[in-house]
Amino acid sequence: MNNIIVVSICERFIGYKKTIMYEFRFSGIFNGHRINKINVYSNVELKVGKQYLLNLSVKELESSSLNTHLLSSRELKKYV
Repeated sequence: MNNIIVVSICERFIGYKKTIMYEFRFSGIFNGHRINKINVYSNVELKVGKQYLLNLSVKELESSSLNTHLLSSRELKKYV
């Protein structure tokens, strides 16, 4: 479908048998549809509660959530 770049916070880890999925907070519009969350399928371990820059491949739009596959990610750190 499309590749997108998103900055978002990882809210939840959802593990199935061999599939790892993370739920990210997102509020916006994608192709004219309101999105409330992004589900990211990944082979890479991410940390819940951390903010990431995500490069995603969009698989499908389901209700108000976007199902994606992780292409690459970078954790954003706070510098004070």
